[in-house]
Amino acid sequence: ARAQSFIWEKGSLGSETFNDLPTDDPPPMLLDGWLHPEETTIIYGKGGVGKGLTAAWLATRLVQEEGKRVYVLDYENHRREWGKRVTDLGAPPDEKGMMAYRATYCSTCRGPKGPIIQTIDAIVLDILDFEADYVVIDSYSAATTTHDSLGGQESAIELATALQMIN
Repeated sequence: ARAQSFIWEKGSLGSETFNDLPTDDPPPMLLDGWLHPEETTIIYGKGGVGKGLTAAWLATRLVQEEGKRVYVLDYENHRREWGKRVTDLGAPPDEKGMMAYRATYCSTCRGPKGPIIQTIDAIVLDILDFEADYVVIDSYSAATTTHDSLGGQESAIELATALQMIN
């Protein structure tokens, strides 16, 4: 790769000092300690062990107990599976309305198709439009350009970059 040169301006990376950093206690954990409200949570394991059900359970509880809006971005196109999980977990229609479902690879899906890093601008705008508090991505390896079924370092770096852009 060829190195790029940049002309940096004063303050182009920010102007914070330690005087500007928060000093209060971190917010309390959500859902009995399952989720940190300011951090990323990754559920990792082989297929069929319950990752999706756990994610649906967490998403449903975020709506029910915390009043949060949840945005599910499904790169495996498991519409029926997600619908059934959330319904079986007891979410009534008003709570389901607080949960957005998007699949980027289905034939009937609107918007750009492809890996998260290539469609990030549209995704961020849609997340903002839905006013989501939390985003669930299923599955991170399918969301990346590597499509590495084991995840892998390249997939992890690519996803981390996209998550930074989503904030």
